[in-house]
Amino acid sequence: LEPTIPELLKAKYYYDRYNCRYFAPFLLLFIYSLLGAWIFYLVEYENEVEMKLKESKDLDRLRHHSFLRFLDLFQTKRDLLLWYEKELEKVKLPEALEWDMWGALFYVGTIFTTIGYGNIVPRTITGRALSVVYAMIGIPLVLAILSRFGQFLEHTITRAWLKHREKFKRAHKKTKKYLTSFPFESLFRTIPIWLALLFCISWICACAALFLIWEKRWTFFTSLYFFFISLSTIGLGDVVPDHPHMLILMFWLVIIGLSIVSMLLTVIQIKFEECLYNFMIRMQVR
Repeated sequence: LEPTIPELLKAKYYYDRYNCRYFAPFLLLFIYSLLGAWIFYLVEYENEVEMKLKESKDLDRLRHHSFLRFLDLFQTKRDLLLWYEKELEKVKLPEALEWDMWGALFYVGTIFTTIGYGNIVPRTITGRALSVVYAMIGIPLVLAILSRFGQFLEHTITRAWLKHREKFKRAHKKTKKYLTSFPFESLFRTIPIWLALLFCISWICACAALFLIWEKRWTFFTSLYFFFISLSTIGLGDVVPDHPHMLILMFWLVIIGLSIVSMLLTVIQIKFEECLYNFMIRMQVR
């Protein structure tokens, strides 16, 4: 049965009342992540199993062949070791995360956040083609979420800031003097830049401290450096965590962090518009 118009209006009322338009995209991204992880798991897992089986057979054959060559060709252990290492590089697969469901979920996170650490990559043509298609959908989705959630953060923090400022003015009973000193205060539509910057720096430091819970060998600076490189979506890959599956949590921290950066850029834009508008008013007064 199709929903009636009152039911649709009621659903829209609760949708707007609880600000679902800000959080629904996160649910959509979560479902999109699970769907992508499941698809890449189906595409890459069997291929990885076959490659590991082939690797095992090649290693056994290499060991046997090495023993025979040792008996027939080589006279010193040094020559045997050099030959073995050279052949081993041809057979051994590159170190990477495994294509289980967690590995696939980690991979789709590197796609739609555009970080791309490179420690897990598709090896099949189908997987690479799907990566292109998945990125074409996932990256715009994340950008839309960052823009919407950044606006939500800016509006929410601004309301709290203005409310706190009004309480501060009433507490000190200097409202009249305050308004006289700042005739254009009513034009201020957002939080100060320093406060938005403080939120951004605090988030980076808090997430860096969070990583130290499971990355025991890291210093705080190493954790701070790793999260900043991830937040800036550079993804150098020079710092590798000992628990890579925990990076799945990091992707959501990065998305929230990028939303805070988006909020910071919005605040800077609004402040620039305020300064320009105030300058134009002062010029007209003169």
